[in-house]
Amino acid sequence: MTARRWPMLGLCFFGIMINYIDRSNFALALPLIDKELHFGPAMSGLLLSAFFWLYTVALVPIGWLSDRFGIRIVYATCMIAWSLISMSTGLVGGVAGLLALRLLMGLAEAGSFPTNAIVVARWFPRAQRGLASSIWHSGIGIGSALAFPIVVTLIAAYGWRISFAGTGMLGVICGFVWLIAYRDPTQEEALATQGSEARNHARIPTLSLLTCRPAVAMSLGFFLVNFVNFFFLGWFPSYLLHERGVNLRELAYLGPMPTIAAIAGGLLGGVVADALFRRGWSITKARKTCLIGGLMAACLVVAAAMTANLYLAIGLFSLSFAGISFTSANIQALPPEMAPSADQVGTISGFQMIGGAVSGIISNIIIGGLVEWTGSYIAPLAMLAVLAVLAMLNYAFLLGPVQPLQIEGRSS
Repeated sequence: MTARRWPMLGLCFFGIMINYIDRSNFALALPLIDKELHFGPAMSGLLLSAFFWLYTVALVPIGWLSDRFGIRIVYATCMIAWSLISMSTGLVGGVAGLLALRLLMGLAEAGSFPTNAIVVARWFPRAQRGLASSIWHSGIGIGSALAFPIVVTLIAAYGWRISFAGTGMLGVICGFVWLIAYRDPTQEEALATQGSEARNHARIPTLSLLTCRPAVAMSLGFFLVNFVNFFFLGWFPSYLLHERGVNLRELAYLGPMPTIAAIAGGLLGGVVADALFRRGWSITKARKTCLIGGLMAACLVVAAAMTANLYLAIGLFSLSFAGISFTSANIQALPPEMAPSADQVGTISGFQMIGGAVSGIISNIIIGGLVEWTGSYIAPLAMLAVLAVLAMLNYAFLLGPVQPLQIEGRSS
């Protein structure tokens, strides 16, 4: 068993961390951009949503390109491209330019998740894939958290335009490091990683995924789960300020608590799934137990909304976000298990990600609309709990066994 898998996984971790620093930079700078360029909340929402338009469309094609031409070249190209696009944000002088850059940013960043799924599939045996997925997935929370001191410091010292140059340069460096350092496993390393695991199933044509029930369940599940994720990533600070009446000083130490809990929850999700598998549980039982268990904890979001005690609410929100991250780590471990052949992992991951990306497009509109309509966050938070229950049912019944996908009626 080779030790080279861990540096390769480390490259994935730093790639996704830089990805989310770049994503967070725009959200943190948006109030200042709005003030300078004079556009209102509706346009702000449109710019945030626009990121996911081409992102959604590009997920499967970039996953296919990664399977076809290799992740070393494809991912390095994506990473350098999104970083240069991010740097260009500081040069724009109007809304049209911002909208174009947000579209291109989403297009380039579509390479991240499929690449990481491919690395896990190629470098890690089944008994370690939960841990491996949870490690790279933790870069999301860590990158989002690090963005606050990095971006705020750059903005305070040099202005919002220079902040994009700083974070973009980190991505360019990371892209060249990936290009230089990443290598696929040798034949001997691949044999040591896969062991007796066979990939003898027939390839599935990409369009057939639309009628493949387990593939649809993977995408639908991520769609439902990401409603909860995007509340915490996009709406939680506003919730604390407007619904709970906290001040900026309180926000500085209360706001990050669910994110810190989510990092721990995501790491724990991978560890628990792998431990259950090593104890003799089937991969289906181990994965589904963790998928559903995390979603049960995520339902605490509605209890947090109903309690009057601020600190109890923060604790419940933290458990909820930790639960959804516990589930998310196992979601990211599904493509390596369910790809019918080793060279379709990126395609399957991209198809799963479509559901999550569509969720990003519409969740902000729905949550914001409910808040404006009802004057409270209780209705949208209750909706999130209902969606978490629907996600449990999806993974319990619609997904089926965690095994390589097959077209119905075709034997492997």
